[in-house]
Amino acid sequence: MAQSARAKQIKIDQPFPFLIEGKPTSVDWHVINWKAGDTVHSHDKHISSGLNGILKNKEVEMLGFYSNAHHAIFTHHTTNMHIHVKTVDITIAGHVDGLTLGQGMILKLPKTSATR
Repeated sequence: MAQSARAKQIKIDQPFPFLIEGKPTSVDWHVINWKAGDTVHSHDKHISSGLNGILKNKEVEMLGFYSNAHHAIFTHHTTNMHIHVKTVDITIAGHVDGLTLGQGMILKLPKTSATR
């Protein structure tokens, strides 16, 4: 992501949104269904609290955010991205835990003054 953003002259030291469209090989996803009053948060509990699964070769749209300075704020502790997925047929939507891109997928980055 950082390499593609730099190529479009996006400053990667500041958060930015992105879109990904196409048919990934696989997407691990989950939906949080937190129990009222539960104040102990963990990544494992987020995944196991609600629906989860793996999409394979299904047309999707993804909205993500990149930041190399917001670990555990709006990205996970170990990644610079936070991504949500929605199938084009609108049967599944959730948070992305793992992603294997497929051929021909499209990455859409914000326009900058250099790309307008």
